[in-house]
Amino acid sequence: MTPADCPHEAFDVKASVHRMTDGDGGPVTNYLAEIEIRCTVCDLPFHFVGVPAGYSPRHPMVNVGATMLNAPIVPGEGPIPSSVEYEIPAQPRSAS
Repeated sequence: MTPADCPHEAFDVKASVHRMTDGDGGPVTNYLAEIEIRCTVCDLPFHFVGVPAGYSPRHPMVNVGATMLNAPIVPGEGPIPSSVEYEIPAQPRSAS
């Protein structure tokens, strides 16, 4: 099946966690989660939307093709946010 004909209903997620250190055997300075998603039917990679390309130990970024999300993480639970934002995609208008 070609990617154009595929309904993209089944997925493979590859995730890994890395400990970033200062040199060989140095202390851990950061943790990083890497996430990739592919359709298992047609093998098409999915890309992440709205995330800048590059690397940062402070905020999520993607690789050049936007197919791998690199997200800094830390052990334990995070702080409770003071606000939460939800964005809902616009629905197409019906012809009247």
